[in-house]
This record gives sequence, structure tokens and C-alpha cells, in this order.
Amino acid sequence: SADDYVTIISSGDEEKCYHALARLKNDVIGSNRAKAQAIQSGVLPHLVGRLVDPATPVELQTEVIIILGSLAKGTPENVKVLLES
Repeated sequence: SADDYVTIISSGDEEKCYHALARLKNDVIGSNRAKAQAIQSGVLPHLVGRLVDPATPVELQTEVIIILGSLAKGTPENVKVLLES
């Protein structure tokens, strides 16, 4: 579920985080419903945190960028929330 993503992305386990990001990416691409669920789960601050953390591996940062890009192509309401994050 979207709530599980928050827990895993926030964990220190880089391998689990990568797999969670890959699943989240696959969920949100092409699905406004999944985008809304992800946003409502509170995952955005955790994604941004991973993106700006210099200790985050490039592979994880790349997944985060793809997810944020997909979220930016969602409904106007979702985009507003994304921009406010």
C-alpha cells in the first residue's frame, strides 16, 4: 500500500528502498488514482528528502525524479500539492 512506501523509503535499507521506489514508480505512472493515493499517504516529503540527501545513491535519486515527474503529470489538484511540497 502507499503507506508502506513511506515506511520503507524512510528506512535505512537501501535495497528495500530501491525496490519500493521501483514499485511506487510503476504504480503511479499512468494512474491518477495511484498518484492521488501516493500523495495522500504523505510520501512526498520522504521522496524529496531522499532526493536532496547527498548520501542517497544516484540510482535511488533517479527513481525519485521519475516518480516526481509522473506525479507532476497528474490532476491539477495533485500538481498543486506537489508544488507546495
